[in-house]
Amino acid sequence: MRIRQVALLLVTSVAATAGNSSPETTITSECLDLRRAVMTRATNGQFAAAETMAIGAYVSDTDHALGSCVGIILSDVALLMSASGELAGAEKLAEQSVAILEPLYPAHDPILLGPLQVLAGARFAQGKIASAKQAFKGIQLTRIQRPEDSAAVHAWAGWFLYIAGRWAEAEHEYLSALQALSIAGYSNSADAGSVLNALGSLYIEEHRLDEAERVLDHAAAVFGRAEGVPADRIKLLNAWGVLHARQGKWREAERELHESLSLADSTGWTDLAAQRSLLRNYSQVLRRNNNKHEAQAIEKRLSALQAARTKVPVVDISELLPKTKADRCGNCEK
Repeated sequence: MRIRQVALLLVTSVAATAGNSSPETTITSECLDLRRAVMTRATNGQFAAAETMAIGAYVSDTDHALGSCVGIILSDVALLMSASGELAGAEKLAEQSVAILEPLYPAHDPILLGPLQVLAGARFAQGKIASAKQAFKGIQLTRIQRPEDSAAVHAWAGWFLYIAGRWAEAEHEYLSALQALSIAGYSNSADAGSVLNALGSLYIEEHRLDEAERVLDHAAAVFGRAEGVPADRIKLLNAWGVLHARQGKWREAERELHESLSLADSTGWTDLAAQRSLLRNYSQVLRRNNNKHEAQAIEKRLSALQAARTKVPVVDISELLPKTKADRCGNCEK
């Protein structure tokens, strides 16, 4: 989950993050000038040049103000790279940001929340589940001061609970994230749309199809007003395709899944786990609609992806999550 919409982040994150960090953090005019220069390159897709400029300015690990400045800038560039599908690069820059900021701040300082979220998301999307767990542990340690930060932590917890099959708890976390976003004034943000999409997907898994349709309608309306990224629409179309398949609306499902895959291909989308889900869903719907040859082509792509070295392993992440006396998932499909 993004901390805020990318457009808002580009304008405000240095001042906003510093305002929620240790009192000795200051934002100098030199930092603001550096940030403008770096982000100009990053927003034009010149990520390597942006990284070189930012890292080149970091000449001393004893300069607290400069370290804070460069660490935050690298986090912002990493967020843009992640939104552009450059996951390996986003992971690298987020790691550099954390490495710079960690010696300057205690582990619970909110300044670490941004790069840790980018790091967790980039790793998870590449199938690096164990290292994504480590970043999530860091997220859990941070001191929450703003409702939008609370929303991010709830959303991440919801996602990990969802993949662990603890759906009732995941729903609670997603609803808490939406409530925190509302308090922060971000009910119509792309972040809210992402949480709504996740909640709708959860309702589909639980066969609560009427609720899923209502929530996905809400997500579509939010994305219609907010500035999101292609991954938002890809995932929303995939969710709609699955919902319509569950409702027996097979032609609608095929159309939506086709559009989702076309958008994923055209944007170079690299979320491996979500790609597999989309390909699997699309092949099943194609076969149901008697499009055998198209289904076979999709299944070849799926087989190649499943055989890739970056295949997402099945990992128990329950130790990160709140313990309960009983698994409330019942007979959920794992």
